[in-house]
Amino acid sequence: MPSGSSSSDPHDGVTAAKRMPVQGIDVSKYQLDIDWREVRKAGTRFAFIKATEGGDRVDSKFAQNWAAAKAAGVPRGAYHFVYWCRRPHEEIGN
Repeated sequence: MPSGSSSSDPHDGVTAAKRMPVQGIDVSKYQLDIDWREVRKAGTRFAFIKATEGGDRVDSKFAQNWAAAKAAGVPRGAYHFVYWCRRPHEEIGN
């Protein structure tokens, strides 16, 4: 985010993205508890949910978010957060 900006004053890329016809989100444990029915009601069409990180971490909210997004009818995909300082086989194993 450019210096002096805030989430209430997003950069041009965010403003342009909000005008796109299909909206999705990226979530992890840092979003805490998510009301997935509200997410769907808000027009979110898909979610990418963090599953793993590095060579040995599982996102503590993954299973909860995965099941709740499905129950709310939000199409979802999982992703792995890469640590570039780890050896590739450690990342792949996780």
